[in-house]
Amino acid sequence: MATGTHVHIARKYNGEWIPIDSATPFNLEGWIAHTGDAVYQGTLTRGNQTVTASLYSNTARLIWAGP
Repeated sequence: MATGTHVHIARKYNGEWIPIDSATPFNLEGWIAHTGDAVYQGTLTRGNQTVTASLYSNTARLIWAGP
């Protein structure tokens, strides 16, 4: 569990950084990451739910692991 307003995660394969919006989706237990129009404005989408990054934490931005 992360209790900060945001976390940073990156991925690398065979020494190469893989962008968020690439041919291989960044899938975190069904949550798909997407870049935003500005820094810290990316989203996570699972099914019909989309959570937009924000500098401020609130319950509307909570996501949980698992189904």
